[in-house]
Amino acid sequence: MSDQVAALARTIAEAHRNIERYGLLYPPCPDGLPDALAEMTATHWIVFEPDPTRAEALRKRWTDSGLYGRRISLVRRGLPDLHTAPYLAAVSVLPEPPEETAQLLGVWERVRPYGGRLFFPAEAAERITRALDTEAQAQFFAADSVGWQELRREGALPGAANWTHQYGDPANTVKSDDQRVRLPLGLLWFGGSSNLDVLPRHGHGPPEQIVGGRLFIQGLDCLSARDVYTGQVIWKRELPKLDTYGVYYDHTYKDTPLSMAYNQVHIPGANARGTNFVVCEDRVYIIHGDACLVLDPATGEDVAEINLPLPEQERPVWGYLGIQDDILVAGFGGVRYSDYLKSASDNSIDSDKDLDATSSRSIVAFNRYTGAVLWTFHSRLGFRHNAIALGGDRLFCVDALPGPVQEVLERRGRTPSGTPTLYSLDLKTGRPVWVEDGRTFGTWLGYSKEFDILLESGRKSRDTVFDELNSGMNAYRASDGSHLWSSDASYGGPLILHHDRIISDRYAFSLLNGQRLNRLDPITGEEQPWAFHRQYGCNYAIASEYLMTFRSAAAGFFNLENDGGTGNFGGFKSGCTSNLIAADGVLNAPDYTRTCSCSYQNQTSLAMVHMPELDYWVTYTGGIGAGTIRELGVNFGAPGHRRDQEDRLWIAVPNVPYLSSSNKDTGLSDQVAVKTQGGRPFTRHPFNLPDEYAENWILASGLEGVESIRIPINTESPVQCEVRILFCKPDLTELERYQFSVEIEGEPATDSKPDIDLSADWTPSELAWSGVIQDGHLDLKLQATHPQTRTIINGLYLSTHAMIPEGE
Repeated sequence: MSDQVAALARTIAEAHRNIERYGLLYPPCPDGLPDALAEMTATHWIVFEPDPTRAEALRKRWTDSGLYGRRISLVRRGLPDLHTAPYLAAVSVLPEPPEETAQLLGVWERVRPYGGRLFFPAEAAERITRALDTEAQAQFFAADSVGWQELRREGALPGAANWTHQYGDPANTVKSDDQRVRLPLGLLWFGGSSNLDVLPRHGHGPPEQIVGGRLFIQGLDCLSARDVYTGQVIWKRELPKLDTYGVYYDHTYKDTPLSMAYNQVHIPGANARGTNFVVCEDRVYIIHGDACLVLDPATGEDVAEINLPLPEQERPVWGYLGIQDDILVAGFGGVRYSDYLKSASDNSIDSDKDLDATSSRSIVAFNRYTGAVLWTFHSRLGFRHNAIALGGDRLFCVDALPGPVQEVLERRGRTPSGTPTLYSLDLKTGRPVWVEDGRTFGTWLGYSKEFDILLESGRKSRDTVFDELNSGMNAYRASDGSHLWSSDASYGGPLILHHDRIISDRYAFSLLNGQRLNRLDPITGEEQPWAFHRQYGCNYAIASEYLMTFRSAAAGFFNLENDGGTGNFGGFKSGCTSNLIAADGVLNAPDYTRTCSCSYQNQTSLAMVHMPELDYWVTYTGGIGAGTIRELGVNFGAPGHRRDQEDRLWIAVPNVPYLSSSNKDTGLSDQVAVKTQGGRPFTRHPFNLPDEYAENWILASGLEGVESIRIPINTESPVQCEVRILFCKPDLTELERYQFSVEIEGEPATDSKPDIDLSADWTPSELAWSGVIQDGHLDLKLQATHPQTRTIINGLYLSTHAMIPEGE
């Protein structure tokens, strides 16, 4: 090993000595460098070597030395044909940078955010920086070191965002601002960690929090940090004093994950209590025993300890936990509402009765770095944790009794010590800025910084405390408390604040005026109430910029980017805790199904990233109006519905069983009548079709042996209709002959015979027709030209227009 290579090894080792991540060594790998790095660092090194003879010699050498498979892996590939996951490498060495910009961009894509490093010869610096100049990435050039140049990928990916607190941020928006997670999504990694370090699913524990390239998740008696981009466990901290028994799990819990019996009943968990830990870029705060521990997010080691300002004889009871900027806000002194209800409370939560975990008696603000107390504020009735929101240098909170407690007191002739009150406190001083006590009713607050609006509502969802509300909303100007609007609408929560929309468990409302929101039916053009549908799932929906995620039997989503519909990732189940979180440019899905015996194929942690070359299908859940069909795409044999690049809706025909069972709003797929003779639907992956066809996904599905098709137009008046039909063989290598004629509305579609001939090669065929529909249906007939030939159809798109009366 040369002095230059040895110096490079020492430089890398200084930064990666104790970091158990992945490093990539591109060809031609300097002799001795992998051996030195394996000995000097904790990183696992992946060597790429295209030469088979050299690859075999290296494998033998590292096998003999005990490094192969343990510290070093070898992949027999060169740069031109190398395909690996993005963001994989904490450090990469590129001895001979390629001339092709695409290959350089591929190398850079594999460098992880938050400090990933790429080393290459110094003489290539100008060329590499020029090639990467088009990439909007955080970059930093280090000083030249012994002939090597270092390029770092500092900070987050452009458009990525964090997920903190119970509901994404201290404002309770239930939304990540991540703009990188969008459909279609492909697998980044899977496995890597056990669900033994996760809370039982039915306990509804806090969701993971994602900050700075790390995912933090809580177990029964531990907290662990995982690498967002590889799934590796970075650290695990045993915490025996979490005291979450009776909150996130209870006496019904049994550590028998393979049992078919329930081994933890459903309890409200964090749905009622909220989270007991909060993560920032530079600190982790977690309630542990009588104190709040402050941990280093990189190592899990202690940084400090924060204590409540209480007399020595009073046992600290921590409640709400939230952070805004440099201020840590904590609720303390639990309110025992069960004493009023005369319900048993033995440090366990009864999901039907016990409200004791929902509220704190007082609120205290600390300097989160020094632990100094800034101010305290005391309630008269109790501060509901879900009704505390931070934002705009304010703390908003509701001081109120649960409805059932209020009713009990009234029946006993007792007068509560106060009335329900909404406070806006100055976050730095704790002084009230404005107070509302005339219409306060809510168990939930959410704050929109974008519109300076504070929303008060209920938070009814599955598996929460029985007093939660499912109707009523108030909106206030957050800065001055002026009342903006009220609504008595019903909904399920928690309510998502997505820009100017409030999204409930099914419908959406305007944040600006409270009105129910509508959408234009993509088929009839009529205005319909906006809604989305999902199958069974005991978690609640959460959002990012382009996506809502939830359990819909399996892990599910709704495409917000084009109002596209509900889909499933398939094969795995999300947790009873909402754990499909878009953050740091990744859809994070840590396995939160501990104690689950459902027969899903995959029970593992995984992550997904945007892969535009992939495919996805949905069930469209908008209502179809009764008016005339104006635009409609029919994708024969498709596995689901889909919108195209022009936002036109394509429906699956024949209907797919899971669509008809889950879609309560539209049965249009079933209304398209298709008659076949020995026909069969087929679906293949668009990868199998040439790239030059933008409509590959339509051509990838089809129906053979079709004799006739009737599509309802839903009108008794004649309409002008334009039709476009697509045909493509089901297998590009298939020798089956497809020759047939096409009639539309009783007339030949073309003058040539046969109209369609797909026997020569794989080239798709297209047919266009324009005419008048008289009877409210579009009728097509397909007829094979010879007994040995068959018919086939893949897609049909139609649009209609009202007839213009003569003389106009």
